[in-house]
Amino acid sequence: MSRVAADSTQALVICEAAGAARPIVHTNAAFTQLTGYARTDCTGRSLSELLRPPGGQFEWERVEAVMRGSHAWRKALPASRKDGTAFWADLHLYPLLNPNRLPTHWVGVLTDVTDHLDLRDALRQSEAHQRLLSDYIRDLITINNADGICVYASNSSHSMLGWEPDELTGRPLSDLVHADDFPALQQTFEDHFTGRTESVLIHRLLKKDGSYLWTETTSKTRRDNATGLPADIVSTTRDITRPRMAEDSLKAM
Repeated sequence: MSRVAADSTQALVICEAAGAARPIVHTNAAFTQLTGYARTDCTGRSLSELLRPPGGQFEWERVEAVMRGSHAWRKALPASRKDGTAFWADLHLYPLLNPNRLPTHWVGVLTDVTDHLDLRDALRQSEAHQRLLSDYIRDLITINNADGICVYASNSSHSMLGWEPDELTGRPLSDLVHADDFPALQQTFEDHFTGRTESVLIHRLLKKDGSYLWTETTSKTRRDNATGLPADIVSTTRDITRPRMAEDSLKAM
C-alpha cells in the first residue's frame, strides 16, 4: 500500500481507520510538494488537524464525520499549507475494507483546484456582467450566423421593437428589414464573411405593430478561435427615428 502511494504522481495520504483521531500513517512526495508537510510532520496527526485552515472548522468536521463511516466521499474544500497559505483542495476519500467490509484505512487523494475555481468564479462574474449589460442597455444587441439567422437578441428588443427576444431568434434578416433597405444590408452582411470586419448601416426594422423604425446598426465580425474564419456577426442597433425625422423636415423646407 505504501509502495503504491509512493509511486503515485497524485498527492496521497493514508490514515488509520481505528481510533478517534484516525492518525496519518503515510504520505507521498506529491503530498509534500502540494502542502509543504514532510512525512515526519504528518505521521500521527489527523488529516483535519494538519490541513484545516482558520475558519474552516465546519468543512473539516464533515471530513471527520465521513471517516467515521465506510463510504467514499469527495468534495472541494479550503485547506492550508504548512507556510499558512490557503488553497482549494479537491479531496477524494475512500476506504480500504477488510473481509468483514469494515474500514482498516482511509486513502485521501488531494488536488489543488484553486485556479479552476477562480476561473469558474471569474466566468460567472463575466456572464453576470454580460447579462446585466444586455438587460439594461437601451440599444438592441443581436448575433446573426452565417445564414443570416438571428441566434441571440437582447431584452431591449421588446422596448425598441415590441418583439420578445425569443420571437426574434431563429428568424432571418429578411423578415425584419424593410424591403427597400434589404439589398444594401444583405451586401454588407456578405462582406463581413469575405474580409470586412466592421460596418455601419442605416435601415428600417419591422416593429411588432407593423410599423417601421429607422435604426443605425454597427456590426463587427466575430471569428472562430480555432480556425480564424468568420463565425457570426455581433450588431448593436439604436433608434434614430427622431434625428431622421428632423433631417427629413429640414430637407423639405
